[in-house]
Amino acid sequence: MKRQVLLAIVLFGLLSPAFSQNIYWIDNDGTTSWADAKSNTPLSGAAATTLAEANANAQAGDLINMRGGNYLTKVEPVNSGTSGNPITFQRYMEEDIVFDGIDNCVRLSNVHYVVVDGMSCYRTTANWVHILNGSTYNIIKNSRFVTAFTWGGVALDAGTNHNTILDNYFEGTCSRDTPFPGNPPNGQGSDFSKGGPGDFITHSNTGYDLIEGNEFILGGTHYAITGESNNCIY
Repeated sequence: MKRQVLLAIVLFGLLSPAFSQNIYWIDNDGTTSWADAKSNTPLSGAAATTLAEANANAQAGDLINMRGGNYLTKVEPVNSGTSGNPITFQRYMEEDIVFDGIDNCVRLSNVHYVVVDGMSCYRTTANWVHILNGSTYNIIKNSRFVTAFTWGGVALDAGTNHNTILDNYFEGTCSRDTPFPGNPPNGQGSDFSKGGPGDFITHSNTGYDLIEGNEFILGGTHYAITGESNNCIY
């Protein structure tokens, strides 16, 4: 009887799929390779790698822990996750992940099953988040977005579908009329003469997206939906 039980356990182990998650660490001061940034225990500083390395190398099932700092590179992975194994970019513990004054904080082009969790995105010169070119099943959650100097803060377009914008905080204007405070980024002046009222979230030719649990404060004058179908807003 004991042999039968042991054999059953061995067979179950051999036949059952093995689920494992590769954990990587990125830091503004990271200098190590992608392979060496893989660790089950926290890495920081030079022992971690860069966001650019994560964008270039992350695969399905990878979890990328971002250490606190002001990042000048957007989240823009070239690979996709899968239904059961997304690529996840998340802040580590309660450390502040800040993007300030760059073009986009997140750009997802023709990728699927990517999760971005817990960043702060300020004063972008283009969209906070741009999801385009057929991207599907991506999630942006638990993040903070303040002021985008363009027409739409979060843009979902170009045939995207089944994307989720969940439990985020949106504040300030998305109008190109708003002067950029202090030194304008990337050589831009503060005369946004072609501006007009901005939109916190825009849809164009999308479907089956979920917008849920978000908080909208002040300036974005619309939640714009154009050319879409079967989207849910809560």
